[in-house]
Amino acid sequence: DDSYLRLAILYLLQNPVRAGLVSNVVEYPWSSAKEYLGKSKCPIADIRFVHELWGGMKVLSKEIIGERIAELPTIKSDHGDILGELEFLGQALEKHDRRVAEKSIEKRRKEDSYFEPVGKVYWELEKKNGVKFNKLDYGTLAGKRLRGELLVRLKELAGLTYREIAQLPEFSAIKQNSLAKLYMDARKRLAAK
Repeated sequence: DDSYLRLAILYLLQNPVRAGLVSNVVEYPWSSAKEYLGKSKCPIADIRFVHELWGGMKVLSKEIIGERIAELPTIKSDHGDILGELEFLGQALEKHDRRVAEKSIEKRRKEDSYFEPVGKVYWELEKKNGVKFNKLDYGTLAGKRLRGELLVRLKELAGLTYREIAQLPEFSAIKQNSLAKLYMDARKRLAAK
């Protein structure tokens, strides 16, 4: 039964609308909704698989635009809430137990991590604050604070290193070895909000 998979796909496609970033799922530039609804000239997602889950694009279109999904159903476990159907619980616990037993020295494994595209990080922060970073005055306190928030997001959401961040125009006037302190200060300020 693919009902939970269909529910999860709808939930993800509706995330930008739920977050108030756009009013329609196809307006969000990093969404595959355009592809699933036939509004993209060069699809990269496996639209055939998704269409088969719904029995066609028309049914999918009605559900995407239809009722908003507030949250996904979860299963309570000793290890926290788990998304998915009951049969998934055993698989999730097995993976958890394997990771605990391995005691890997790696901070994170590549296949376990996902980072946002850099352009998406910029776009969301610009939209949230109603600014364009290429027109921002970094001599003002507000400009410095927004640049600090951008630094935190680039490090945590996009997974960039300080070396990569130092090459971006917003940080080119800052020495690379100063970025760690700037990051820590900005992170503290954001946590205090």
